[in-house]
Amino acid sequence: MNTKIRDYKSELLLQLKKTMELYESADVEISVDESFNKIDTLLQRIEPSLMFYGVYNAGKSTLLNAIFGEMKASVADVPETHQVSYYKWGNFHLVDTPGVNGPIEDFYISQAELKKHDIIMFVIDDSDTFDSSFVAEQLVEIMAQNKPLIIVLNNKQSSDNERLEKIRVKLYQNILKAAQVKHLTGDISERYEFIVVNANMAYKGKVENKTKLLQFSKIQNLEILITEQLKKISGVKLLLTPLELLVDVVKEISNVLNNNMFGSEKKQFKELLEDIEGQKNLSLNELQTFIKWERNRYQELLYNQIISGNDIEATQLDLSNRVNGYIKDKVNTFAHVCHTEFDSFIKTAKIRVAVNFESPSSSGIESSINKAMSTSNDNNEGTIEKLLSIVPIVETLPMPPIIKIGLLITGIAKLFKKDDMSKNLERIQAEIEANNILQREAMNRRINAMQEVRTQLNIQLHKFEEEALTIAKESILKIYEQVTEEIGKMLVDADERFEAMSRIGKEISEIETMLLSIKNEIS
Repeated sequence: MNTKIRDYKSELLLQLKKTMELYESADVEISVDESFNKIDTLLQRIEPSLMFYGVYNAGKSTLLNAIFGEMKASVADVPETHQVSYYKWGNFHLVDTPGVNGPIEDFYISQAELKKHDIIMFVIDDSDTFDSSFVAEQLVEIMAQNKPLIIVLNNKQSSDNERLEKIRVKLYQNILKAAQVKHLTGDISERYEFIVVNANMAYKGKVENKTKLLQFSKIQNLEILITEQLKKISGVKLLLTPLELLVDVVKEISNVLNNNMFGSEKKQFKELLEDIEGQKNLSLNELQTFIKWERNRYQELLYNQIISGNDIEATQLDLSNRVNGYIKDKVNTFAHVCHTEFDSFIKTAKIRVAVNFESPSSSGIESSINKAMSTSNDNNEGTIEKLLSIVPIVETLPMPPIIKIGLLITGIAKLFKKDDMSKNLERIQAEIEANNILQREAMNRRINAMQEVRTQLNIQLHKFEEEALTIAKESILKIYEQVTEEIGKMLVDADERFEAMSRIGKEISEIETMLLSIKNEIS
């Protein structure tokens, strides 16, 4: 799974460069140089950043190294970070700062940095340092600034889920008290994200390329969370202005190129390209919508079946069959539409067809789809079932209610058969209390297991959705590429200018599609 933070700024700069090159090669009669310069200036000013903050020796620097997959920040058992360190990651900055519980001069350095950065990642560990009113006060100060806050618990000492849950609850209680003093209103739990990561394990997994270590460290969950937060921050939102300007310029160039498509033959050619481009985009949008809808629809059903101890094989197979079947139908429909439009174009267009031209056949494409689907099913086989082994489900409590009731009735019966009523009553009461403790412990384990099931299920279904979308896109694009390739072969009478304009128009259209996609993601 690709969980690296998406670098929107670099993508826009690349699209700007491509647009400028296409504009120069097209030699169109419009002037957009000023717009290009303005867009470039706006983009260069944007440097989204994530600040690593937290308790001394909690693992801030180790976590930063784990994200990079190499040794960037020095690590030691004594405070090492006494100044702010900036690390470039694409067009993002990852910033390492001193801890909050160190020398006062270091504390002031970190405080001054808080207002400069878009996301704050506050790192604590599972020692006693997290249970501090001072730490809670610092977290509330960050919340009061309405910045995205990610609290990372680095489980250095233990991976015991029950202990980690107690730490989470205790930290929340401390934060709640500090928030009341600060008069911070609203649902405090909505003001931050909490995640558990093993930084040392994550770093080792990245450096040694060990998938299991990365999985157990949960660093990928953190990277996904960072990606989601970056989409919401003001730094990314600032991209909207230059993005919209670039979209306008691209549309202006596209309109001029379209007007330069002269002649009835070339008009027909342009219309064919537009129709197929439109069908391609429509098919991709419908596929994406359907796959996401089915993924969300089945997620709750699978979750309920897993925590109930029921077999999920049939449900998983049904989800896979529905998605795979829809992809095949949609791809075959797209291939049929392309084939039909080709036949119509050949019959009506007043252009000379290439000697060895053949209409695109869907047979070879369908064979490729079936092969891709088969490979996907092999890769996904048992993916969701693995949850049952990854997450232990407490199917029965140590002392079911029916046994407790029977125990009480038996004890009362014995009570009437013996003289020492008080002694027997005390013994029965002790047994009932012991049973209640067992039930509470089992219930806590079950709640933790249910939470882990939901997390792991969401991750696995996210993988399924990504793989299904990849297969769908590759299949549609394979047909699209074949169609556009054959169209190029047909136009043997087209002059160089027309070919150049067609190529530029297509690339401009792709740039526009890419820009609109980015705009939808960051809006």
